[in-house]
Amino acid sequence: MTRRARVRKLASLLSGFSANVLLNSLTAVAVIPVIIAISGPGAWAGVAVGQSAGSIGAVILALGWGFNGPTLVAVAGAVGRAEIVRHSLAARLLVLPLVGGLSLAATLWLAPGDPVVSAGSCLAVLVPGLGFSWFFIGERRSGALLLMDATPRALGAIVGVVLLVLTGVLAAFVVIQVLFAAAGVLASLRTLTRRYPAEARRVDIKGMLADVRAQAFAGLTVATSTVYLALPTLVLALLAPSAIPAYAIADRIARFSLVAVTPMYQWLQSWVPSAAPGEIGRRIRATVLASVLTAIVLAVALFVSGHWIASVLTSGRVALNDLLIGGIAVSVGMSAISRGTGMVALLALERDRAVALSAVLGAVVAVPAMLLLVPPLGAAGAALAVAISEAIVTATQSIVLRGVLRSSRAGRSTMAGPGSAFAEEQLGA
Repeated sequence: MTRRARVRKLASLLSGFSANVLLNSLTAVAVIPVIIAISGPGAWAGVAVGQSAGSIGAVILALGWGFNGPTLVAVAGAVGRAEIVRHSLAARLLVLPLVGGLSLAATLWLAPGDPVVSAGSCLAVLVPGLGFSWFFIGERRSGALLLMDATPRALGAIVGVVLLVLTGVLAAFVVIQVLFAAAGVLASLRTLTRRYPAEARRVDIKGMLADVRAQAFAGLTVATSTVYLALPTLVLALLAPSAIPAYAIADRIARFSLVAVTPMYQWLQSWVPSAAPGEIGRRIRATVLASVLTAIVLAVALFVSGHWIASVLTSGRVALNDLLIGGIAVSVGMSAISRGTGMVALLALERDRAVALSAVLGAVVAVPAMLLLVPPLGAAGAALAVAISEAIVTATQSIVLRGVLRSSRAGRSTMAGPGSAFAEEQLGA
């Protein structure tokens, strides 16, 4: 393949990933002012609490496949990919009743306002935990990702908003979102089972439990990080309910800013582990440099424009103070760096335990920090706790990564990239 052809292929892939991210972001942003304008900030708070509980449940339900799945898919053959589809779905279905029940229980306990709206918001975020967007990233099939992931969510948001405007019933909006989210998951599953047919087998509970254990470190990493990112909204619901709207808006702005650079990391997740022997070290260093530069741009842009964005999204009904914006900006910057050091680099070097450790350390600090900072500072205290936690995660990953890259012994044993033995181990083979 010529250099020009490679550039065209890369541009096409990134544009496809970008279209997926852009469509998801635009629809997610567009519904916020509509909900606040028609139902009020209090109703938005109930939606936000439900989404926070649902996001924790979705990540636990995904069992880490969204984290290390793209890497495993990138290095697997057709037979291996068929097994990934089968194993990942079976394991997630096994834990669905428990995770779904706990997520709904937490939502109904903590969320203010209409319980149907809060529960529906929880399910709309929880259901995609059964999806396969991570698989399409590993395949580098940005078109399938756009069709099976972003399009159903966008259609659900559009139809839901139309019903909300026509009826004024917020429950109709969230029910439509749940239905379209489920449709996207089913469409993805049908596409992949036809593309990678697997031999029919009887249900093996023992094998399903083995699949869950095989994803232990990846699942722990994502579940832990998601818990301390979603926890602030739940802590505020307990200790400072009036601060929920401000933090929820700031949190959405932070997530949207990270979504803007998601296509780059999606591409890196398959580009780094697929490197030829001796090339992975160079690709990792390029990834870290790109992540640091991205972090600086995002943090500065968010701090400068955060007040204005919040005002636009809420029609001036929810204001953010400088301390809240500053905490969110720092956490976004740290998260951008850790995506490169952890999600891309350390996973490509088979250091999933180190990534899990960093997430646990961050959570250990985040929980008491929230309990200390939220009562006196409200939403700003929650943002500062998340920023401190993200900084610890990033520092831990950076130290481990630097040690691996500087070690000549580690370089000889890992610079060839992840092999089939690693993939088989993760699949419980």
